[in-house]
Amino acid sequence: MALTLDVTSKTMKIKVLKGIDFALLRDNVKKLADKKPIYKFIDGSSSFSHWEVPISEFGNLVKFVGLKKILPESDKAKALIEDYRIACLPIDQLEPYTGEIVWKRLPKFQEQEDFIRISLAKKRLIAAFSCGMGKSYVSLMRALVMGAQRVLVVGPSKNHYVTWRSEVEQTTDWTSVKYHGTPAKRKKLREAGFKDNVVFTTYTILHELVGQEFDFVIFDEAHTLAHKETKAFKNAQKMLKSLPGVPLLLLSGTPILHKPRDLWALIHLIDPQMAGDFHTWTKRYEKVVQTIVKKIPIKSGGEYQTDERGRIKLRTIEIPIKVVNQNTEELADLTKSIIFRRKLSDHVKFKDRVEVEKVEMLPRQLEMYREAREELYLELSNKQLKLSSGILGRITRFLQICEGCFNLDPTITDSAKYDLLFDELDNAQGKVIVWSRFLPGSKLLYEKYKDRAVLYNGELTEHQRNVSIWNFQGCNNAQDQKEWEKLNKTSFKEPGQAQFMFGTMGDITANLNLPACDYQIVTSFLWNGSKVEQTLSRIKRLTQESDEVYSKIILCESPRNFEENAFKLMMSNHLTTLEILDGKGDQGYIKAQELLKLI
Repeated sequence: MALTLDVTSKTMKIKVLKGIDFALLRDNVKKLADKKPIYKFIDGSSSFSHWEVPISEFGNLVKFVGLKKILPESDKAKALIEDYRIACLPIDQLEPYTGEIVWKRLPKFQEQEDFIRISLAKKRLIAAFSCGMGKSYVSLMRALVMGAQRVLVVGPSKNHYVTWRSEVEQTTDWTSVKYHGTPAKRKKLREAGFKDNVVFTTYTILHELVGQEFDFVIFDEAHTLAHKETKAFKNAQKMLKSLPGVPLLLLSGTPILHKPRDLWALIHLIDPQMAGDFHTWTKRYEKVVQTIVKKIPIKSGGEYQTDERGRIKLRTIEIPIKVVNQNTEELADLTKSIIFRRKLSDHVKFKDRVEVEKVEMLPRQLEMYREAREELYLELSNKQLKLSSGILGRITRFLQICEGCFNLDPTITDSAKYDLLFDELDNAQGKVIVWSRFLPGSKLLYEKYKDRAVLYNGELTEHQRNVSIWNFQGCNNAQDQKEWEKLNKTSFKEPGQAQFMFGTMGDITANLNLPACDYQIVTSFLWNGSKVEQTLSRIKRLTQESDEVYSKIILCESPRNFEENAFKLMMSNHLTTLEILDGKGDQGYIKAQELLKLI
């Protein structure tokens, strides 16, 4: 059994040869070709010629047949097969780069250098280092090794530029510039051309740089691109199409946030042939085990279709409500060729200590909790609220009450957690970060300790957040010091004088480096385990000088221990999801229905 292959610019021409499994192979090829055979006219009659399949489906073709049974009929077909063979080889099976590297800053551990020296034949990779392991450092050094002169760095937020600017200055002799600002300013930058070696921008305006020349591209916090329908992914895709063959690095400590489908978009950017079709990918690595069947009206041209009796026509749809992972070992083997995953715990010098302390609810908190529960039950019983939508926001209210009544009513400050926290902060000796999910708590803390503290939340401007970091962390270079002197409007006379930072969890914590912190306290958390872990990792860096990194999670004892059980459930789901890259893991993200049982 075999097939012949020819290649045009965008499609493959496939002929299935007769053999024992001819029918099976033909049916698989028909699926990839969307059942559209190509015919040709010979002597006035039409006869079958070949199946025409998009080149992006080559990876799925190999899964059905295997490389050995594909017979190339042209040099282009041979090149396609060879490129795919090299792309699929595990990273450690290729000879590493052995040339001399001029280090301005030496690697802190061998695996950093191993990544930098990966064979230059691997032009596109995912660096799945844990937070704090130097992803920006190794990506810049990789660009140097590959001879880059103009590097494009893209992140989810313009706030990341300060960190990248510092990394560029410490790691290379390059200069950097931020592409942002008003439309007029951006137009002026484009028209003038970029003279700096590193250009930093965000996914939101990335499409404006299509047509500019870059010889190396870095996508930071690449899990931002996980959903193929988002503007960020489409902008990234458009940029890469304008730079065919350009080396690419995707940086993410959590390339899979929930399910294997999250990884498809990243694989597609690296190698569309390996990713194949999105629906084929999800069917291969996810299995629907429970669905609900619904009938919905059929619309045409904005009008409902009706039958001969005037009744609205309906069609049946099946909605998956429970999905489990499958073929995870195969997925792990597939990704070994492009994902370099390493864990911080294998290389840190400090002891990572996490403690959970529980406090009993105050009477007013307990009263609010019971009122919220009765209200939720009433909404569900009256069908005012559906489990499929709106429920997570209602459950989040219980987290707000557990942290403190002030989250729902600013006139009531009752909070068992904050009673404990005030005692800790009054007697604190080193630098402390307090992370909350909600703004009111951080603001309350700041008002009490404003002479010793800074705020860090989404309400602040980019400049205000940078000043907060410098007042807490200190300045790493002369450029940061110069900007601090210009922008600082606080009572602090020198960078690094703030003892406390009161921050909120979320996307704004991405890319932060805060190793000056001695310990951190969490008073409320997100439902997304990967973002919680990323936030807690902001002080767990290779540059951390403390012998011990101490984190405390304060949880409230409530009926059914809601907060404690929710935290365990959320983190266990997150850790299991990450194990997909090791060929393990079956759970996905935490669901509202699971949380509802804990209330």
